[in-house]
Amino acid sequence: MPNVRILIVDDEDLNRQTLRYCLEPEGFVIDEAGDGAEAWAMLSGGDAQYDAILLDRKMPEMDGMEVLAKIKGDPDLKAIPVIMQTAMDLEAEIVDGIEAGVYYYLTKPYDVDVLVSVVRGAADNFARQQRLQQELAKRSGAIRLLAEGRFVFMTPQEADSLAVLLAGGFERSTVVAMGLSELMINAVEHGNLELDYKNKSALMAEGRWDAVIDARLREAPYKDRRVTVEVTRTATHTRFRITDEGKGFDWHAYVDLTLERAFDTHGRGIAMARKMAFEAMAYMGTGNIVEVMVRHAPAPGPTGTAVPRPAVALVGPVPDGVADGLRAVGDWRVMTNDGAAALPEAALTISASGAGAVMLRHGDAATPPHTLPADPDLVEAMARAAVLPASMEIGSDADLRLSPALSRYQKSLLPDPAVLGGGAGVRLAAWSIACSGVNGDIWGGRVLADGRLALFIADMTGHGPVAGVNAIRLQALVAACDGQPDAVLRRLDEILKQALPTGEYAAMLYGIVDVTARRFDYAAAGVPHPATFPAGGGDPVPGQGKGLPVGASGNFPYELRRLDIPRGGS
Repeated sequence: MPNVRILIVDDEDLNRQTLRYCLEPEGFVIDEAGDGAEAWAMLSGGDAQYDAILLDRKMPEMDGMEVLAKIKGDPDLKAIPVIMQTAMDLEAEIVDGIEAGVYYYLTKPYDVDVLVSVVRGAADNFARQQRLQQELAKRSGAIRLLAEGRFVFMTPQEADSLAVLLAGGFERSTVVAMGLSELMINAVEHGNLELDYKNKSALMAEGRWDAVIDARLREAPYKDRRVTVEVTRTATHTRFRITDEGKGFDWHAYVDLTLERAFDTHGRGIAMARKMAFEAMAYMGTGNIVEVMVRHAPAPGPTGTAVPRPAVALVGPVPDGVADGLRAVGDWRVMTNDGAAALPEAALTISASGAGAVMLRHGDAATPPHTLPADPDLVEAMARAAVLPASMEIGSDADLRLSPALSRYQKSLLPDPAVLGGGAGVRLAAWSIACSGVNGDIWGGRVLADGRLALFIADMTGHGPVAGVNAIRLQALVAACDGQPDAVLRRLDEILKQALPTGEYAAMLYGIVDVTARRFDYAAAGVPHPATFPAGGGDPVPGQGKGLPVGASGNFPYELRRLDIPRGGS
């Protein structure tokens, strides 16, 4: 591996010597820093270009997380892969690192084969990103003239070429190209060629992965399979739908980098694509279809004209703290209205709703009004997510300031399992933990008038505050829907299709537990399969979690399904 330069950052001289001893015989060029401050001086000085950084977490002067934050905040350095050294049992530290952008982990003491494999994989991925960036520089942005298109390809090399073509013209063209490339190559390797995660791990360890790919592309039935990419461009966003001809796969484990795979040498491409490249991503069907959405940069207005700002209307008396907080935001117009005058069609209206509460109503009327506590930070966060979603991106000033209030409110919506289950004569257990303060996951339920227990669980596309707000809105929508589970999902699909930007959906399950009849009637929208378990052990009986995510279609025919609950079972 000629001219691949690695920076080792560790305050322990013995650790640096060990890493150098393992890596130099493999052809890596090694530089060392004895602490975070020295490392940052080397990185920011620009004297050397690094292909990967091996970073210890706990160091004097400047610890690994501080160095990481500086790297990710520097446009010239943020793409360099960072490999964090940590203990495998420090779960909280690993989660923090994942959220901060660490996709590669090593444990101490070092396994030489794993060390070399992880460093090589990180450097190879960075080199591939650099090649895509160079190719993008040669292409024009003429793809922006495409309104609709359909492309077909077969090989990983064709996937890379097509990704470069399709990403041209986007403001973040390099990360979009990387994201599309990851998803399209996944469609070839794990879709059409049916090579699973364990296959890849073993073949990569043996150095035979590329040879097996080439061989399968010449064998039946794989040689006749193709991947299709459908592109639809609107004024505000572009949607890509990638479809392979394989059997599909269980994608749920791969959309986030989990603790279980944080130490593996591969398997992070989908998670990286979801976090870095796209505003929304949803798998469909059996996992052989994935749809992603990229928003366009706002077009500048004509010279001398101001781009209209979104409108927030205060209707009637609103608590002073709420009104003052909204008026302090300079990116929207705050209007005062007594309810008689006409408001802009897309205005978000905010009014008092009883003691200590306010009501938010969206001008598009696609969703019912939402009532929430009159917490100024909470109201501002909900309003920003509705009309200025870009201002609530992860790491933004608004995110850091407002997310604590949003997180508290989101947690307050989760029911007490013992109380909820007790109302229906069911022993209900629930466990949840968020990898970040605000997220798009939510669950809930209620006891119906006839004593049955309605439950739902949902996962909004996207991540961070906007996904969290959408999950909060979804919880309110579910509470307003009645009927059989299939009818509830159809109604939610219809509402969310109008209320959410194209490309944003919710994977969801809604079901009703009937204790007397010992059954669970449910409808599913792209979630893991539910299951019942017999009393005293034994094999579970799986249900069916397939279905298009709610909000993706607007008129999807969700099915009513049933699982019988064994006597004494769960």
